[in-house]
Amino acid sequence: MKIIWVDNSLSLLYWEVYNWFFIVVIIVSYIFRSIFPFSSIWWCFKWFIGMLLLTLTANFAKKSIKAWWEKD
Repeated sequence: MKIIWVDNSLSLLYWEVYNWFFIVVIIVSYIFRSIFPFSSIWWCFKWFIGMLLLTLTANFAKKSIKAWWEKD
């Protein structure tokens, strides 16, 4: 029996810091959305989330309709 050990603790730390940066930017942009630079960031974020939601919904519906159509 072979046991393979991979230490990814350092890369996980950078990944978490990377995610925390975007989370903090989104929260700060929401709080200060009436100030110009943050309002632009918040506007872009809203559009990105809206398009992502629309795309994922369309893909889910397409997959469901295709499965229903081929059910026969």
